[in-house]
Formats: sequence, C-alpha cells, structure tokens
Amino acid sequence: MRIGLVGMGNMGKNHFRILHALSVDVVVCDQNPKVKGLLPAQTKYYQDLDAMLEAEKLDAIDICAPTTLHHKFAMRALECNLDVFVEKPIASTLSQAIELREAAEKKGKCLFVGHIERFNPTVIALKKELEGKQILALQFTRVGPMPPQIKDAGVMLDIGIHDVDLASYLSGQKITSVCCARSDNGQYEDAAQILLRLDKGATAIITTNWLTPFKSRKIEAITKEKMYIADLIRGGIEAHFGFKAGNPPSFSTESISASNTEPLLLELTEFLRCISGPLPHKYDVGHAICALGAVEAAKKSATGKIEVKI
Repeated sequence: MRIGLVGMGNMGKNHFRILHALSVDVVVCDQNPKVKGLLPAQTKYYQDLDAMLEAEKLDAIDICAPTTLHHKFAMRALECNLDVFVEKPIASTLSQAIELREAAEKKGKCLFVGHIERFNPTVIALKKELEGKQILALQFTRVGPMPPQIKDAGVMLDIGIHDVDLASYLSGQKITSVCCARSDNGQYEDAAQILLRLDKGATAIITTNWLTPFKSRKIEAITKEKMYIADLIRGGIEAHFGFKAGNPPSFSTESISASNTEPLLLELTEFLRCISGPLPHKYDVGHAICALGAVEAAKKSATGKIEVKI
C-alpha cells in the first residue's frame, strides 16, 4: 500500500507514525521545506501536491492540511482516481462537502472523513452500553486552551464538531434543530454552547471553548435506567443507577473499562480495510456532512439568535 500524506503538522506527524507502523509506504507532501529534514532518509518528499501526484504511483491520499485546503486537495486526488482520507471537518462549507461526496460517488472512490472520536475505545464502550436503551439527554464538554496552530476555523468547526457528530452517533437519532450562543475572539468564535434537538425526543447540550486552562473531554448520557459519565482523556465510564430518594439520595455505581488502543490506529486500520481488496468501498460520508451542516446551523443560530431547523 502506497499513500501520499499531505500536511505534516501535529496531526500529520501522528498519521505518518501510525501508517509506518501499519507497514504503509508513505510519500510526504508539505509546503514547508524544513519538513524534509525531519523525515527518515528513505521517505520521498514533495513541496507541491501536483508534483507528487504526477511523479508517484499512489493508492490513496491522506489529507492532514488546514481545513481551508480540504476541498481543493481532496478534489484533486479524486480527479486522479485516488481514494481519500481527509481529516475532519470534511470541508469548510456544506456545499463543498456535498461536492466532494458527489465526486467520490462519480469516481467510485472511498472518501473517508477522520471523525476520530468514533474510534475512541471509551466512545465505543459507551455506544455498546447505550444500545437498546431510551436515551433522554446527552451532555458533552470539550474545552481547553487554544492550540496555537489553529488559524483558519473557530472552536465549533475545529473541536465542537466532534460532539455534534457523537450526539447523533451515540443516540442513533437525527439532529432536527440547533440553538447556539457563542463568544467571538476576532474573526472566529472561541466559546460556544450548542443545544441539539434529536428526532426521537432526546436533547444534547455541547459546551466547547478555547478558554479553559486545562483540557477536559467528557460525555454524560442519561437513560431511563442509568446515568453514564465517560472521560475521553483518562478513559473508562462510570454508570450510576438504582436511585433512591432520601437525604442524601442514594445510588449504586459501577465502573466500565475500555481498551487503551490508540483511536488513530483503529481509524487508519479501518480506512486501509475500506480501500483494500476487490470489494466495494463500504463507507458512508453522510455523517460527516450532517455534522458540518449542524455546525453551520449553529453559526446561523448564534448570529440570528434563533432556533434553526435542519
């Protein structure tokens, strides 16, 4: 398997490490010429995507470039009949995302979007716990200091979109409307509160910001039987149940463990499975488009101070 990796920032370096561990032959493209000196001597390097596409025989392209370049680079790869992995969000705008899906379908190629939290072992364990249960409410917290390398997106598009996607994924429900309040820091927002209404009656509240001085990534899920609290950084889930009124009220608690497998390893392994062999590519990009559409609706809601139906 030979893959062209576009972008060697923080995420790109992790992709490079994992792909090598999976015995993939990686060709690197990054506009910064200093990247070449950081690569193993045997790794081919290009400063320009078109030059790499012309010179190299590749099976796929892995895009870890800034969000504003996702559409341009993915379209170029699809034009060359290559399968594509693109980090989330799929594109900067919903119209670009739809165009990418149509291009991939026309070419019969896999367009795989890196919503990595779907491959977080704690999320996988929580999803299993919630199966068959009536979910009443979800609450997500994803906060921390602003990453200095992020210059082309606000907090909702950069990290809040993870939880927008997880709200639908964990509940098995479609988002029907969005309410949002945000605070802006210059061109982009640095904090947001998002309320999602889901089509089977559940609600989801997302708190996301780049203001908190420490990282926190948590999910609370309330069903008729139990309340679950998942910590996506430390790993593992606590389930609370058997509530009894009193002063103070009482309840039972159990701990649910999750594996410590690296999410990116699981994700890239799945991508390689999707593009290997003669079978049709079994990957639906629809969830990535829905998540981006909900974030766009959240921006509209915050600007107009209205509820936006999807």
